[in-house]
Amino acid sequence: MKKLLPALVLSFVLCFSMAGCGGGNDNEKESEPELKATSIVGDWECTDLSMKEGDTTMQKDELEGLYGKKAKELAHLKAYGDGTGEFVFLDETSQITWEEADGGYVVRISGEESQDMNATLEGNSLTVSSEDSYTSDGQEIKTTMSFGFTYLGNASKFIEGWDLELSDDEVREMNNSMEYGNFIIADNILYGTYGGETYGDGFICMAEIKAGDKPELGKIEKIKADSWLSYLTEHEGYIYGIMNNSAIVKIKVGEKKIETVYDKECSTMQIVGDKIYFSDKNCNLCSMNLDTSNEKTIISKEVYYPYVLPNNTIIYQDDADNESLHIYEMKTGNDAKLNDVASYCPMIYGDHVYYSTKLSEDSYQFQRVDLYSGKIEKAEGDMGNSEFFIEGDRIYFGFGGIPSVGVEEWDQLSKKTYGGGLVVPRYSNGEIRIYTDDEGFLKATCDNFESRDTSVDLGYMYFRK
Repeated sequence: MKKLLPALVLSFVLCFSMAGCGGGNDNEKESEPELKATSIVGDWECTDLSMKEGDTTMQKDELEGLYGKKAKELAHLKAYGDGTGEFVFLDETSQITWEEADGGYVVRISGEESQDMNATLEGNSLTVSSEDSYTSDGQEIKTTMSFGFTYLGNASKFIEGWDLELSDDEVREMNNSMEYGNFIIADNILYGTYGGETYGDGFICMAEIKAGDKPELGKIEKIKADSWLSYLTEHEGYIYGIMNNSAIVKIKVGEKKIETVYDKECSTMQIVGDKIYFSDKNCNLCSMNLDTSNEKTIISKEVYYPYVLPNNTIIYQDDADNESLHIYEMKTGNDAKLNDVASYCPMIYGDHVYYSTKLSEDSYQFQRVDLYSGKIEKAEGDMGNSEFFIEGDRIYFGFGGIPSVGVEEWDQLSKKTYGGGLVVPRYSNGEIRIYTDDEGFLKATCDNFESRDTSVDLGYMYFRK
């Protein structure tokens, strides 16, 4: 790859030798970004540049006049957390690597002829400079090119402009969906599928449930026998969900009457704004208005674990692509692949997607991928099964009870397992937590998932004869 700098140097020399080559003025005031840069990692917009040759310097306005473009159109820099990045200069994109050095950074343009640039960070401003030389009339002339960049935020290898930070409530909502959304609490009423020796097998039920030292479960009222609900969601005073994988239904909060909204086979459901997103009988992701009008296909292929995120993107498992994770951008139609292994229960927390992958018939490994740098990390050992739950700053999983680790020690998960059967965290609203114990019984607790002494029985999950 050719060097980038000499092209601008040559233009500078030609322009400098011509009369009246000065540029215009830039009176635009740069606004201070809300985000704070802590390192070179991020998306950087060029807001200043200059070129020095001997005692002569060409400043930003002259260079902008020379090329007829603003500084931000002449150069751009992206640096990822894995030490790679991109440098755009004069509409040409080069791959870079970077490393810390002498209190600053060395940015290396890759290619057949690599080129090093030095960078220093001060607040939200990054200065990148490079020295080079060229020969004119038999003399070597040294030049220095300097770029001033302003921080725009983090930079993702996958999606342009990606900048997502889920709140604790949004993390819980995503968790509940990944665990099939079998329960929901609205106005202190627990809706879901539970029953057991007293209440029967496979009933859609509702019951008053209150938090305290120990949850109090009021009278269980049966709504429908031999049926189950999934992907339960509250919206405008109604509980929506999928019944028996054959229809989308709704129940007015506090009541028991089931109304059919959409009478077709479906397997996942989510309400975002005024739209219902659902998987049809072919596991294609579709959408429609709340009144079922304007039905259309969003992702026309077999997908699993689809989840619409607050930034109008969709994370999903692509069945035909080795069950790997993808992110689909609804506005542009861009589709980005995140990894290359079969991935289950994807959960976004912070800058990462956490997921499990199958190592053998009875063995799963915990992994994560950085949504910005693309770096994939693996936790050694067996996590027991594929399901887990992130709440607050802890990860709960079901190998030998429900042990947990702090998110910062996520890769130590397998070291926390102990004797006992598989127990699965099912649902949490931040106050009430529901899990399935190692005998298949549903339990509810006001404490974290690990607590056993304050839990109460809800009965069986689904159809247990």
